[in-house]
Amino acid sequence: MEDVHPGLIILPCVGRARSEALLRAAIRLLSKRGDPMDVMVNRVLEVFTEMDMTLYLLPKDKP
Repeated sequence: MEDVHPGLIILPCVGRARSEALLRAAIRLLSKRGDPMDVMVNRVLEVFTEMDMTLYLLPKDKP
């Protein structure tokens, strides 16, 4: 059986308004790749700025 994780979005430590702007930008990026709920499964989106984000697979636990 495969482990399934809903995904993780990592935002920098900024104020509330900036966090909201970055989260909206992240959702726009994910929407361009399909349904964000599907795109994020077992993935991490690390957000640095509106234009600088990295999407990668969630690291697997080592036995």
